[in-house]
This record gives sequence, C-alpha cells and structure tokens, in this order.
Amino acid sequence: MPVTLRYGEALLQAGRPKRAHEVLLDLFNNVPPTQEQIRLTAMAANSAGDVADAYSYMAEYHIMGGDLPLAINQLELALSVPNLSAVQRSKYSARLKELREALPKERARAQRPPTSGQPSPNG
Repeated sequence: MPVTLRYGEALLQAGRPKRAHEVLLDLFNNVPPTQEQIRLTAMAANSAGDVADAYSYMAEYHIMGGDLPLAINQLELALSVPNLSAVQRSKYSARLKELREALPKERARAQRPPTSGQPSPNG
C-alpha cells in the first residue's frame, strides 16, 4: 500500500492526475483507505477533472472525521455538477439520504448527558 500511495503522489506531481486517480481508486477497492488517503484520492480526481467524484471523496473524508454536515454539503456539491451519469447521481443521492437520516441521531447522541456515572451539569 505505501508504494502505491507514493506512486499516486508521483503521478500527480508528474502531471498525470487521471492515472493517479485510477491507481488510488484501484488500491482502495482492495483495502480500506485512511482519511488522508481519501483526501489524496479527492485531489487526484479533482486534478483529473472528475469534480463530482472529488466532492464525493471529500464527503467520505469528512465522514471519517465525524463532520456529517460538511459531508452532506460535499455531496450536495457533487450533485450540482453538470452532466453526472445516472450511476453517479444515484450513488451520491443514496449516500446523501443515508447521511441526512443519520444526522439527527448523531446530534441527539452528542446532546445526551454522559453515562459514566458522573453527575450531569444540572445536578
């Protein structure tokens, strides 16, 4: 994996973003990426002109970082890109729906008092 990542970075630096995007995508179809690796893939996609995919990857980057509102924003941007394929539109829409459904649960979880036996701020 480290060699493939460096190869992807080298391809980007050499002005071959489309190939870098392909190499990184192939890697991530075989192993789960880290947050930083997702960001690198988004950069490669954007440089290759695959703007909608770049937004989609950044959504996944923000999901890994726990920022669902920003991830939702990225998917909305992806859906606003002209000339999406039917597959892209379906994929982004499904992921957006999933995140919108998860967001209220995430907010409720963040607002719950701690369950560690410590008193709540209200006493």
